[in-house]
Amino acid sequence: MIPSTYNGLRVRVVEWYNWEPENSTRIVSLYISDSVQYVVVTHSLYSGYENLMEIRLPRNPNAMIYGSLALSSCAFYNDSNNWDNGALYMDDWLLATNDDLPEEYTVKQGTYGIAYGALSRLDVIYGGHVKKVTVPDGVQALVGSFEGCASLEEVVLPDSLSSIGDFAFSDCSSLTSVTIGDGVTTVGDYMFFDCGSLTSITIGDGVTFIGNSAFHSCSSLTSVTIGDGVTIIGDFAFSDCSSLTSVTIGDGVTIIGKAAFSYCISLESITIPDSVTSIGEGAFYMCESLTSITVNVGNLVYHSEGNCLIETKSKTLIVGCGTSVIPADGSVTSIGDYAFCNFDSLTSVTIPDSVTSIDDYAFYHCDGLTSVTIPDSVTTIGDRAFYYCGSLKSVTIGEGVNSIGEGAFAGCESLETVYYRGSEEEWNEIEIREWDDELKDAEIVFNYKGE
Repeated sequence: MIPSTYNGLRVRVVEWYNWEPENSTRIVSLYISDSVQYVVVTHSLYSGYENLMEIRLPRNPNAMIYGSLALSSCAFYNDSNNWDNGALYMDDWLLATNDDLPEEYTVKQGTYGIAYGALSRLDVIYGGHVKKVTVPDGVQALVGSFEGCASLEEVVLPDSLSSIGDFAFSDCSSLTSVTIGDGVTTVGDYMFFDCGSLTSITIGDGVTFIGNSAFHSCSSLTSVTIGDGVTIIGDFAFSDCSSLTSVTIGDGVTIIGKAAFSYCISLESITIPDSVTSIGEGAFYMCESLTSITVNVGNLVYHSEGNCLIETKSKTLIVGCGTSVIPADGSVTSIGDYAFCNFDSLTSVTIPDSVTSIDDYAFYHCDGLTSVTIPDSVTTIGDRAFYYCGSLKSVTIGEGVNSIGEGAFAGCESLETVYYRGSEEEWNEIEIREWDDELKDAEIVFNYKGE
């Protein structure tokens, strides 16, 4: 029996280390209390339990219980009398399935949970046959339950389900349709990770949290509607959804996580609602088709690494990745690391006098950028700030600049002219670090008075 408390502490995790075979063979029944959330497999938790005939599992909706092949040495797994129509149940849990499971299967009424990998047997991963699964009312625990079920096309989930756990449908490459009940409040980490056939999904108002990498690499996903109940979109939640063109974000979202929409190369536009107070680094990194981002945010203060957004406190900011106008209301004081990184379609940018620094890699690999004017207010240009801007022909540098970082203009093979607003003596006092041959080889026009 695994108790709910031990030495006054609540038992959350069960893991076997160096368990002697003679001990495991003596166990005929195993009781795991409801407090346990994770039963961790170490070299197959159930390996050597050839006399284990009965197991009582936790009544915990977030319980990660390994089933399927992890149970293959157990007595109850190998007893054909315990299998029903291709499914193995024990203590109100669906633990494993085999080739006798029909193409369309309804989980038995009264089931509490479906174990991790219960439907992801090796034969399924390499060409199984189950296509549709209906989960009845009453099921509470779905953590990794369908991971790797490559033949699965459709799943129907009940309204009674409140939480869909981590990895629930990860790597279900044929999954095209999922009906999520209104009772679901949490979409776990990696829930639909690499579900390449999933085309669209509506996340209802019952849902409050979308986990990290929940829809990562869903390459066929074309549109997403996120309900007003969602408050957090996790890190990498929709990363690498290469077909995603449309996203509707509900008014309840406050946090968009790191790299949440990175590598969504087909995403054309997105509106960030007033409720958002934080957008993580690289949230829109490598969104090559993104032509506009509309931000209606009063307290948004940090944007970095590959966003079309930069550090700002302005109420409304519209940034197009073709021509970018940074607000001239004094709200923008720096262009952050990687702010416009890899936006090939960026052709021009207006930098206001409020900006004092252009940080590392700010315009890295902006191949469409042909000219840029750096105002007198800027004092530092970071390392590789304009690295590999291959079309950049001219740069106007204000007399306030006192430091140009390492390789700031390296790889700018088209750079011909630098217009400097200060004198030659002042230019020679600027700290220009290594790997800036393209800048040093360009023609320098001193005391430039033009626009």
